[in-house]
Amino acid sequence: MGARPYLLGGLLAGLVFLVVAMAVTPFDAPRPRPASAPADEFSSARAMDLLRQVAAEPRPIGSARAAQVRQLIFDRLSALGLGPHIQTAEVVSACDPRVAGVVHNVAGRLPGRDTSRAVLLMAHYDSVPTAPGAADDGSGVAVLLEVARALRAGPQPRNDVIFLFTDGEERGLLGAQAFLRDDAWAFGTAVALDFDNAGSSSPALMYEVSPGDGILVQTLIDATPRAYTSSLMYEVSRRQPIVSDFRAFLRRGVPGMSFGMLDGPGNDHTAYDSVANLHEAGLQHEGETALALARRLGDTGLWQVHAPDLVAFDVIGGRAVYYPVTWAAPVCIGAAVLFAAAVAVACRRRLLSLRGLAWSVLGTAVALVVSLLFMAVAWTMYTTAYEQRVWTDTGVVLSDWYRVGLVLLAAAVVLTVYGLLLRRLRPWDLAFAGLGWWLAGAAAVTVTVPAASYLLAWPLAFGSAGLGAAALLERRAGRAAPAGAQGSAA
Repeated sequence: MGARPYLLGGLLAGLVFLVVAMAVTPFDAPRPRPASAPADEFSSARAMDLLRQVAAEPRPIGSARAAQVRQLIFDRLSALGLGPHIQTAEVVSACDPRVAGVVHNVAGRLPGRDTSRAVLLMAHYDSVPTAPGAADDGSGVAVLLEVARALRAGPQPRNDVIFLFTDGEERGLLGAQAFLRDDAWAFGTAVALDFDNAGSSSPALMYEVSPGDGILVQTLIDATPRAYTSSLMYEVSRRQPIVSDFRAFLRRGVPGMSFGMLDGPGNDHTAYDSVANLHEAGLQHEGETALALARRLGDTGLWQVHAPDLVAFDVIGGRAVYYPVTWAAPVCIGAAVLFAAAVAVACRRRLLSLRGLAWSVLGTAVALVVSLLFMAVAWTMYTTAYEQRVWTDTGVVLSDWYRVGLVLLAAAVVLTVYGLLLRRLRPWDLAFAGLGWWLAGAAAVTVTVPAASYLLAWPLAFGSAGLGAAALLERRAGRAAPAGAQGSAA
């Protein structure tokens, strides 16, 4: 056989690895900025100094440590001339009527040239009793205080900018409810931006947005040089019972977005959620995102912030692509046309057979079902073990290594099944059958969840174009099939 097949296989594996690495690695994630950075820029070094004070120890609602952090926030806002006040209120959680408490929210306001509408940035300063809460959500507190300082050092915005630090978020969004119910500043809020980190690394991801997100998503992408988000992410989050202050604002009809570092969620609500385990580069990106949005929305008319939803996703280099959700169906149809064209080319060159395609459709379906069964068993075993960690007071989360393990397990199952199928079926039949299932998935997602359709439609388009080009370059039409596949030719 020679070394050529092994060389080609190695090159293909290397190409796949390179594409995956480029897809998941934020090559242009910002470097941490020193404390000597210009006054009107965000500095992660300055924010880290604040974070070390905030997250020195746990600060659950009602604790002496929470009172100390509250005073620190109040003093910082006062020094910036933001006229802070502390709102004290009794509130019953809308999440669980058995939970109630007395909260002490801190809010400061940077006056704009037009005080009719306001942009609100929020984070919660309380933590669970078992964690110092460096990521969740001491980092959000530090980011907002540094953003307030940088905004104060720059030109006055058109709109007011409110900085809200809520209490009792970990007990059932108590502080956010109290603010929306009683604080006069809540009634002029046009947009709410929540910064709450379930993980301790990664760039700041915009994972949740209010319905009618067209203007907000476009503003995020246009205002920030590194916008990490996707419409798939917030289609998923809309369907999840996420407990965050932003959900309280959504229930009141206040538009906005949620941001957070999401990698390393296994540290959440544990003693590992410490300053030592927080990635400063992620903090820098979150701060740059918050500052850019505060400035852009602070100088934008806020009487109309609703527009039709967008399909949005990241590409290599932290850049984002977006288009109206009404384009989802035409994009999927275009990908289907490319697939049909590739099939026509392959048939014309006699690379496909009807019987071989039929068996390949069945075989690829078996590969899909078997891999799903293996994943279901692995997930059941994992969740059973994880849910015994009741002291963390969190849901089931996946660390990076568990995610890699699940991907490798699925890949091993699929490759094993394909290896068996290739003994009887031709590669061309299998390739087109597999892409046919991809087309079926793209059509189903486009109909049911159009904002997430890009995940299948664009790979379908490029995959079809690649298969079509490969069929055109195939020099030996009707090349010999494996010994066992001769009888499958039509």
